[in-house]
Amino acid sequence: MRPGQAKGPSVGPLSGGGGGGAPATATFATIANEAATLPNSRQLLAGTNVSFVDGGAGGTFQINASGGPIASPYAKELFPFAINETESAISQAGTGVGNNSGTRAFGFISEGTVTIKQMVVWFSQITASNGRLGLYDSLSNRIAQTNRFSPAVGINVVPLIAPVVLTGAKLYYMGYWMDDTTGNNRFLVLSGRSTTTTSPNMQKSDPNEMPASIGTAFTNTALRPWIMISG
Repeated sequence: MRPGQAKGPSVGPLSGGGGGGAPATATFATIANEAATLPNSRQLLAGTNVSFVDGGAGGTFQINASGGPIASPYAKELFPFAINETESAISQAGTGVGNNSGTRAFGFISEGTVTIKQMVVWFSQITASNGRLGLYDSLSNRIAQTNRFSPAVGINVVPLIAPVVLTGAKLYYMGYWMDDTTGNNRFLVLSGRSTTTTSPNMQKSDPNEMPASIGTAFTNTALRPWIMISG
């Protein structure tokens, strides 16, 4: 140092408690259990429908989450309608009289990811010998169905041949098929449904028994049968 020059700060080795380790009082979320060296830490654990992907040191740590099962009700109507409960047949012409045979399916939106194991339908009068229930996706492809069953007056709970998983916020159709041709097979129904044919179609129909792909062969109806899905 030259005469008259001010003395500057000296620089020496840095020191940190424990050789530069993390403060024992700090709070950390860790991938593994680090409680031995970080007594105030918490370990991350994947809960239901959550998974981790650890990219290793210097990489990324990814958290994946998927929709979980939901409680009933599992679905909501595709279109609003005036609720007016009555009793009626639903013919191929979409009215309360005439040929009841064929398959009709009604659109709904799944409220969440849910496994459906059975379907429920309510009849007030029976003339059909056989019935079948089923589910279709938004592309009109059948994704589940029951075996044929003998309808009975009252609530009929019918298991699907195999369970099916519905995805939340997706469009599906729940359908029924009856072999009645007299117009006397009657449901408890809700009237006032929209009969619009604009996309997305709220109804699908076919003269055949629960076909693998359902079309729009019949006239839309303002009547909606008492039919449900169940876990």
